[in-house]
Amino acid sequence: PPAPIWDLPYILILISGFLWALGANTPNFYLQLYAGMNDINQTRVFDSFAILSFGSIFGCILPGWMADRWGAANIFIPSLVALGTTCFAMLGCGNAAGLVIFALIYGYLFGTIISIYLPMIRDLTVDGSNMGRRMGYALSPIGLGSTVWPPIIGAILSGSFVWWRAIVCSAVIVLTAACFNVAAWQIH
Repeated sequence: PPAPIWDLPYILILISGFLWALGANTPNFYLQLYAGMNDINQTRVFDSFAILSFGSIFGCILPGWMADRWGAANIFIPSLVALGTTCFAMLGCGNAAGLVIFALIYGYLFGTIISIYLPMIRDLTVDGSNMGRRMGYALSPIGLGSTVWPPIIGAILSGSFVWWRAIVCSAVIVLTAACFNVAAWQIH
């Protein structure tokens, strides 16, 4: 008989996926607004999302190669911790240079998380007969977290734009997701 599709490490990874999709998307949605409100050059504000996306291209390539050599969890978990820690750095983006550096680093780490998530599901799957279903189910929490988070973080940000609340909340959620990953791999 095939291995069961639902096991504890897999469920913990799904919870982690939901959490990091919540927290990691704050800069994707709010970096331009944050930069614009901090009187950063309007050209850099406009380009900030493109710079973040450019960084994620490299985050999808190099860590994927490293994950093939050293295992997905050995790349994913430290990258998730680095992503959560880097989220705090958004508070320091007070000029154009800081914005560009933050966007490149954050984009790189975000690309890493996106590209290594499904290989982690593959590594957790003992019996290959359920791999397609497990990967399909694993994408649902990502979609849900990415959909519900922008209005929630907007409410946390409030009309007075208290940025530290939104950024700290996002960083803590991403770091919590890393804890769920560590637990899943310890059980596995």
